[in-house]
Amino acid sequence: MRILRLVFLLTVLGLMGAIGASMDWRSVVVALEDKGITVPEAVQAAFQQAEPAAGTASAAPGPTASPAEAPDLPEAPAELDRVALTRALTDWTRDNGIEGFTFAMAQNGTLLVDTGLGNQSAGSPQLVASLSKAITAICTNEVLAAHGYGWTTTIGQLLPAFDAMRILPQAKAQVLTLGQIVTHTGGLKPDLTQGDMAKPTHGGLGMHGRYAWKALKDVAITGMPGEFFYSNTNFAVLGTVIEGLEGRPYEDVCRERVLVPAGVTTARTSGRLGSMSSYAGWEISAADYVRFYDHWFAAGRPWVANPAAFPHVANSYALGVYLSGEGANADVDHNGRLCMDNGRFGVGAMAHKLPDGWTWAATWEQCIDPKHYEALDAMIAGLLK
Repeated sequence: MRILRLVFLLTVLGLMGAIGASMDWRSVVVALEDKGITVPEAVQAAFQQAEPAAGTASAAPGPTASPAEAPDLPEAPAELDRVALTRALTDWTRDNGIEGFTFAMAQNGTLLVDTGLGNQSAGSPQLVASLSKAITAICTNEVLAAHGYGWTTTIGQLLPAFDAMRILPQAKAQVLTLGQIVTHTGGLKPDLTQGDMAKPTHGGLGMHGRYAWKALKDVAITGMPGEFFYSNTNFAVLGTVIEGLEGRPYEDVCRERVLVPAGVTTARTSGRLGSMSSYAGWEISAADYVRFYDHWFAAGRPWVANPAAFPHVANSYALGVYLSGEGANADVDHNGRLCMDNGRFGVGAMAHKLPDGWTWAATWEQCIDPKHYEALDAMIAGLLK
């Protein structure tokens, strides 16, 4: 009889091993003991040790990591009220007369929303205006490192690169650092690009070299170095530095060094505003811009983890973005806005990476008041609380 009971016990235990988490071993033990079969404590302990953790599914046998070796997985995406988000975006676009709109949102690197409204389809590359500056800043960072330079490098130390672009920076420009250029604190004032934006001269691809040539003359530096003055001209200079050091087109360099590593596939500067290339010329899908932000402005990136070690106007402008806080508490954002031909042509874009893991980007083709940008940002923040 003891032999039969033992065979029965082993059979039950074998079944438990086969079906894993779908059966509670404690209830089996109780049932066996009700039948007069005592399950040895050692066997109970063995099954307790092998029991899957609560909420997990059994898996095929394989190496088991110790707690210290377990991967640091991102938190599961928080609940997102998609209905409320869709309603809010629809209302905002209607209230602002926006005919085409794209929007993408991710949390902890997981894309949750990628949508289009009106005449802009989800996943389509769209003009992002000044959101282009972050691409240029990160591209400059990578190119400088590859060539043995840094953000403290002066314009004067890069004369061979400018010479390759047939540009001779004059004395006032030569003492400026690239850190001052990227943070709009080098005194490049006024913004030389503004008056020509809607003129025929903006038909050629890549006007950054022309504006850098103008901007680095003594007569063009009318601002006070150290004071913040937002100007496209600064990023025209950076685009020129990229081409001068690499000896190849700005778009090719930045696609290879910045966009491909981030998983971006839709970006180009050969579209309608390609002439604005390094400061306002990129076309990119909202989803790909979210990927770009998540890759290059993650909490562990040096310029996010320790902004003070990189060009950064405290709690304000950094590498092509507005940056406040640091590390996991960093808040990264920027707006894009172009209004030309007396408002008959307009481009708008926004991107925001929040401290709690949410990142979103939006594009549209209307010239709207900046206060409506703030309304969109506040509306989305309210939905994520």
